[in-house]
Amino acid sequence: MKTELKTRSRDRERGAVSIKAVLGLFVVAVAIFTLIKFVPVYVEQQQLKHECDELARSAANQGWKGDRIERGVKKLRTDYNLPDGSINFEAQDRRVRVIVGYKRDIELLVTSYTWQVDYTADEKGL
Repeated sequence: MKTELKTRSRDRERGAVSIKAVLGLFVVAVAIFTLIKFVPVYVEQQQLKHECDELARSAANQGWKGDRIERGVKKLRTDYNLPDGSINFEAQDRRVRVIVGYKRDIELLVTSYTWQVDYTADEKGL
């Protein structure tokens, strides 16, 4: 009978937080922070891949010469703020290969992570 009274008397207490709730909030906060840091870099990488695929396809199918492909590569570098040499191309006959290789540093609270991108867009002309 006395144990029933003790548990019922504590039902109305406010302000108590269980350790599970604190840990749960911490995990959610870390996940949100990680998403905020990594998602923009991932989205940029995917957009660049699609544009490189499109450049390689257009250059191969339309028979672009080296100078025209170089202008497209230079435009991609400036659009995505990439250093010189991060996007290269190889053109032989009606085959075009666009090679992407660069790194992005993602600053976290106590360390930094280097996101490395290595991609090759390979297209054979018609």
